[in-house]
Amino acid sequence: MSSSFFAEEASAGFYLGYLRELRERLVKSSNISIPDLRTLSVFKFKRFGDGNQKISRELGPLVAVYRNLLARGEPTLPSLFVERTLLASVGHLLKVKETNRAGSVRFGPEAQYKEAKEEDWYLALAKAHYIVEPRLKDPVKALNGTLDSEEERLFISSTVPEVFGKHTWQIVEPQRPLSTLTKDNEIFSRQRVDFSYESTQWKLVFEVDGDQHNDNGQSILDKKRDNALQEAGWKVVRLSAAEVRQGTAVKRLSKAGEALADDPMISLTGEIYNKPLWETKAGLEAMKLVLSPFAIARIQRVLLDALESGALDLNASLWNILIIERDVPCSKLAVIDFIQHLSALLSLSGREGKLPSVKLTVLNTREFSDADEGVTDALLKEHQISFKKDFIGASDGFYNADVCLDISMLQKENFADPGEGWYKDLIKASGSVYILRGVHSHRQVRKIATESPIMYKIDHSKEETLRFLLQNIFRKETFREGQFDVIRRALGLKPVIALLPTGAGKSICYQMAALLQPGITIVVDPLKTLMLDQAENLKAAGIDCVEFINSDQTVLEREEVVKNFDQGRYQIIFVSPERFQIGEFRSSLAKVTVNNLIPYLVIDEAHCVSEWGHDFRTSYLNLARNARKYCKHNGFEPVVLALTGTASFVVLSDVQREIGVDDEESKIQPATFDRKELNFEIEKVPSTGKEQKLMKILNKLPERFGKSREEFFKPNSYNTCSGLIFTQHVNANYGVYEICGVLRSSFPGTRIEFFSGEVPKVTDRFRKTKTPVMSSEEFDRYKRDTQLGFKNNEFPVLVATKAFGMGIDKPNIRYTIHYGIPQSLEAYYQEAGRAGRDREDAVCTIIFSDDDRSLIQKYFDPNVDADKLADIQDPGWNDRGDICRMMYFHKISFRGASTEKREIKELLSSYIGKHLSSMKTGERKTVEIPCSWGNEDRGNKEKSIYRLSSIGLVEDYTIDYNRKQFVVEICRKTDDGYIKALQEYVGRYKTEEYVENVPYEVASEKGNGIIEKAVCFLTRFVYDEIERKRRRALQNIAEVARSSANGEDIRRALLDYLESSPFTGPLQEILRKVDPAQWWEILSILEDNDDVDTARQLLGGCRRFLESSPDHPGLLLLSGVGNLAIKFPNLDAGFSAIKTGLKELLKNGYSKVEDVGSELVERVARIMAPKPNSAEVMALLGETVLDVIPTRRIAREVYKYCPEKAQLVIMNEIAHRVKKFNDGFIGVKR
Repeated sequence: MSSSFFAEEASAGFYLGYLRELRERLVKSSNISIPDLRTLSVFKFKRFGDGNQKISRELGPLVAVYRNLLARGEPTLPSLFVERTLLASVGHLLKVKETNRAGSVRFGPEAQYKEAKEEDWYLALAKAHYIVEPRLKDPVKALNGTLDSEEERLFISSTVPEVFGKHTWQIVEPQRPLSTLTKDNEIFSRQRVDFSYESTQWKLVFEVDGDQHNDNGQSILDKKRDNALQEAGWKVVRLSAAEVRQGTAVKRLSKAGEALADDPMISLTGEIYNKPLWETKAGLEAMKLVLSPFAIARIQRVLLDALESGALDLNASLWNILIIERDVPCSKLAVIDFIQHLSALLSLSGREGKLPSVKLTVLNTREFSDADEGVTDALLKEHQISFKKDFIGASDGFYNADVCLDISMLQKENFADPGEGWYKDLIKASGSVYILRGVHSHRQVRKIATESPIMYKIDHSKEETLRFLLQNIFRKETFREGQFDVIRRALGLKPVIALLPTGAGKSICYQMAALLQPGITIVVDPLKTLMLDQAENLKAAGIDCVEFINSDQTVLEREEVVKNFDQGRYQIIFVSPERFQIGEFRSSLAKVTVNNLIPYLVIDEAHCVSEWGHDFRTSYLNLARNARKYCKHNGFEPVVLALTGTASFVVLSDVQREIGVDDEESKIQPATFDRKELNFEIEKVPSTGKEQKLMKILNKLPERFGKSREEFFKPNSYNTCSGLIFTQHVNANYGVYEICGVLRSSFPGTRIEFFSGEVPKVTDRFRKTKTPVMSSEEFDRYKRDTQLGFKNNEFPVLVATKAFGMGIDKPNIRYTIHYGIPQSLEAYYQEAGRAGRDREDAVCTIIFSDDDRSLIQKYFDPNVDADKLADIQDPGWNDRGDICRMMYFHKISFRGASTEKREIKELLSSYIGKHLSSMKTGERKTVEIPCSWGNEDRGNKEKSIYRLSSIGLVEDYTIDYNRKQFVVEICRKTDDGYIKALQEYVGRYKTEEYVENVPYEVASEKGNGIIEKAVCFLTRFVYDEIERKRRRALQNIAEVARSSANGEDIRRALLDYLESSPFTGPLQEILRKVDPAQWWEILSILEDNDDVDTARQLLGGCRRFLESSPDHPGLLLLSGVGNLAIKFPNLDAGFSAIKTGLKELLKNGYSKVEDVGSELVERVARIMAPKPNSAEVMALLGETVLDVIPTRRIAREVYKYCPEKAQLVIMNEIAHRVKKFNDGFIGVKR
C-alpha cells in the first residue's frame, strides 16, 4: 500500500421514505424531536493509497452524475430496492404498508405490528437518530492526536464530562471552522473555534484562551469574532487556560450544565451511552433502519472515488472489496445497489457489457452480528457477488483486497483510527484503504460535480433501464405518456418542445434530464408561485440541491442563494425571464460557467413566451438569445427544453420562433390532451347573478362527492376536498379579494384564503382612494404561507387569479370554478387542469356572463384595429359581461400602434438620439434610461427598448433595480444595417417574398429618417401579427362559452383546439384509403397560405402519422413537399420521400400513377413559384418523377424544368417504339 494520503468531506446520505412519512407521528408519540438530518448526510473519508490513475474521459461524466445523485438531498431517498429490502428485514417486528398513490410509491406510515409494540417501536426509532458510541469510554485515548494544547485536551476529557455528562466529550465538537457558524464566512474563512455544541435548542461556543488573548490586538479580534457569533445566534463562553488547569472552569459552567441537562442531545445520548440501543431487538432494528441507509450512501460515494482514483478498474474481471463494519450492517446492500445504478448509467450512455464480478468480504462486530440487511444468497449470486463474513480481528488472514473500507456511523471523524499500518496486511500492495467517519455538525461541502455533457444513446429498448432510474430517483412506478420520449430526446442533447396535458408530469421530464447530466440546469418559470411549488416538490422527494431566486425573498435570502449559486451548490435553479436582464445575475453566470456546465435551459410553461412576451413580459423574447450568450461553458450552449400543457398551433409556432427551435422533430405531444377525470360544466348567468350561482355550485358539491357539507369543507390531510376559484383580476367587484370576503361570510366555519400577484386594494368611494389591504412585505409572507398552507392541506378553498393558475402540483384538487372566462382556451385548460391530478374525478365549472352581441361584434370586427378599440364605448364595470371585462385588460396590454410609435419616438428623442447623432457607423455606446417602478412606465419602456432591438439599434440591455433604470447598449448602423435587422426579425414570421418587400414598405412609412420609418413599420407589423391573434384567442373562448350547452361541448371544443392543425383532420382522413384527390386538397392549404408556419405544420403532421403508417404513399408525397416548402428546405429528404411515395403506388398496383406524377408537378410548381430556389427545386423534382415514371407524357410536362433529362426519356421512348416497329416488321418474336 502506498503511503500517499488524501482526505475529503463529502455529502451522501439516504433516509427511508417510511421514516419521512412517519416523522410527525414519531415526534408526537415519543415526545422526542428529530435532530438535523443534514449532519448525518455529511461525512469525512481518508484514503491511503496511490490514487494516481484517473478514470477515462468517457466515464468521468457518468461518475460525476452518480456522485450528484448520491448528494441530491441531504439526505435523499434510497432506491426502492434498498428500502424494500430493509423494511422486509424487520418483518418479524412489523409490516410496513406500501401504497401507490397516483403512480407514486409510498411506504407507511401505516403498519401492521407483530413482535413490536407501536409506542416502543416509535421510541426506539426516535432514539436511533441520536449518535453516540457507547463502546468508547476513554476520551484521552479516543481523541489522541486531535487537539493541540494540554488545556484543550483537559477541557474535553475532564471539564466537559464533569459538567455535562461523562459521554458528552463525544458530542462537543473541537476545532470547528468559524465560517460554518457565522454569516460572514469569508471574513473568518481560515479561523476556528476551540469547541462548539449545537442542538435543536442550544448553540454554544467554548473558547479556551491562553495568555496571548490578553494582547490588545488579539482582544479586538476576539471581540469581533464574538459579535459575529452572537449575531448568528451563538452564545460564547470564554475560559482562561488557567481556569481549565485549576478546575475552576467546572464551577463557572455549572449553571450551563444544569440548563443543558434536559436537552435531548445530551439526555438521550446519555441514556444510549449507558444502555446501548442494540441491546434490545427493537433498538437494534431501529438503528438499522435509521443509520444503515446513510452508511450505504457513504460506501457508494467512496466506491466512486475508488473508480476515479483507479483503485477499482472497470475493465478488470474481479473487484476484491473488503469492508469493515464497526456498527450497523450496510455492505451487501450498498454493493448490490451500486452495481445496479452503475450498470444502468453505463447502459444508457451506450457502454454495454457486464461489470466485474465482486468478491465481498465483511468484517463486523459481535454487537451487530444479529442485524441482518435482508439480502439473500440468490440476490448475491444474481449480481455475481461471492460473499464472506467474519469478526474484526478474528483472524490474521490476508485478504488481498483492491480496496478496504472501514466504516462507522457512531464514531466521529476526530476520533482516533487504528492507523495506516493496521490495514497493510488486509490489502494488496497497490490497494487503497478508506476510513469513513461522521461529522459533528452540518457543513456546506456539497458542490455539484460537473463534467462535459453526456450524449446518452437511448432508444425504446432502453426504456426499462431509464424506468429503473425514474423509480429510484422519483419513486414513480412508470412513465406517463410522452415522458419517455421527452426525456430520451433531452438526454440525447437535442432540443425539445413538449406539449403534454396538464397533470401529465412535465416537470419530471426536465428534472430527470437535469439530474442525469453533470451540471447545473436553469429553469425559467413565469410565476413565483410556480418556483416555490417546484422547489418544494423536489425537496419533498428528497432532492434539495435546488433553489429559486425571486423578489419574494428578502435581500439577505437572495444574497445567500446567489452566493451558493456562484459556488455551484445547486443542480437546479429557478429564475424568472427578467433575471437574465439583470447585470448581477449575468455576473453570476459568468462565475458559474468558468468551471460548471449548464446542460439545459428549461422554459417551463413555454406558452408564456408567446402569450406574455409580446404583452408585459418582454424579457421572454430575449430569453433564448441571452441563455445562449451567457450560459456557454467550453463552447457548449445549453440545450433548450420548452415545456407546456397548453399551446395551440398558433402559439406553438410563435414559441418555436422566439426560442429558436425550428426542428419539427423537437415537438413531442400525446395522442390526446383529453383528461377524462375532469368533468366540465358551464353555467350561464348575468354578471349580477354570479355570486348567487357560485353559492349554489359550492353547496351542491358535497352531495356530488358523497360527503356531508362539514366533511367536504374540512381539511383532512391527503383526503381534503380542495377547491380553486379563479377570477381574472384582483380588485373591485368580481375581483379575488371581494369574492374571498363573500365566501368567508357564507362559510364561517371554513378557512378560505386568496392569492393574487399584487396586493389587493380597498376603494374608498367617497374619498376616491385605494388603500392596500397590507404592506408589500406582509403580502409576500402571506402569499408564501398561503401557498404552502393550501398545498399542505391546512385549508380547503383558495380564491386566486392566474398567478396561481399554472403548474401548481396539488393532487387532491377536486374542483375548479371560473368566475368568468379567462383570456384563451389555453389558459382555461391550464387553470382547470389544476384539478384531478391524482387521476380521481374532479369538476371544472365556468360561470359565464355574456355581453351585448353588438358590442361583441365591434370587439372582434377584423376591420377594427387596436387603435380603434379605444374608441368603443364600454358599459360600466358592474354592467359588463366576461368578454367586456377581458377586453379591458386586452386594451391595457395592446394600447394601439399609434401609442407605441409615439412612446418609441419619445424614447429616441429623449435618451438615444443625442448620442446617436455623434456616433460613427459601427460605434457602440451605453445609455442609461430611467423609469418609474410603481406604474406602467417600466413595462412600456422595456417594450420600446425591445422594439428598437428588433431593428438592430439596441444590441443588449440590463435592468438596474437599485437605480431604477435600464442600461442600454446601442449601435450605430447604416440604413441597410437597420433594414437587414428588421428583415431578419420579420423573417421569423413571414415568407421570403414578404421579407424581400420590407425595404419598400419601410420607405413608404411616414417618419424622419430610416429609424423612425422602421419603427413605424415594425409596430404596425407587430399589431397585425400579434394583437389580432391575441384578440382571436379571446374570441375563440368567447365563442365556445356562448355556444356550449353542456360540459361535453366544452371538452370537445378544447380537444379540437389543442389537438388540431389545418392538416390534422385531412391527414387522418387520407389514412383510410389511397385517394390522390384528398392529397391535392391538403396541398391546396399550402398553396393558399404564405406564412412560414404552414409548410412546417404539414411536415410535422406527416411525420407524426408516418410513425404509424410508414409506407403510406400519400403521407410520403406530402412530407416530401413539406420538406421542399419549409423555410430551410431539406431537398434530399424531400425528393427521397417523393420517390418512395411514387414507388409505393407502383408497388401497390395503382393504375393512375402517371396522373399523380403530373398533378404533383403542377401543384409543387405553384407552391414553389414565389420562392427564390424554385428553378432548382423544379428541376430536381422533374428528374425525380422521371426516374420513377419515365413516360413521354411526364417528360413533356417537366421539359421546361429539366430539358436534358426529359429529352433523354423522350429519345428512349422513340427508340423503344422504333425497335418495336422494326421487330414487328421483320417478324422478330418478343
